[in-house]
Amino acid sequence: MSAESQGHNLPSFRKLREEEKLLIGKMAGSSTAENEVLHRIVDVCVEDMKDGGMGSIRFHYDGGAKRVFGRNVSEATYRDADGVVVSIALNIDQFGLR
Repeated sequence: MSAESQGHNLPSFRKLREEEKLLIGKMAGSSTAENEVLHRIVDVCVEDMKDGGMGSIRFHYDGGAKRVFGRNVSEATYRDADGVVVSIALNIDQFGLR
């Protein structure tokens, strides 16, 4: 039995952590999508992306269509504990927030 058939390559979804909800809420607060984003993040499931440990997440999507970049909702930067500048982007796909 291959690793893929055993589910090792399937995405592992989880609920947003509280600090992620707070960050997304703050970022959405400066956008026209604020109310919809705040409503959607309550129960949404996400998966950690394979990005070399940078902390990116992808929101779960049930649809069968391929997702492509739709638009940027908000961007921010900050310095982490080591003084490294971190860039954060909140993007939505072509379907928006549905």
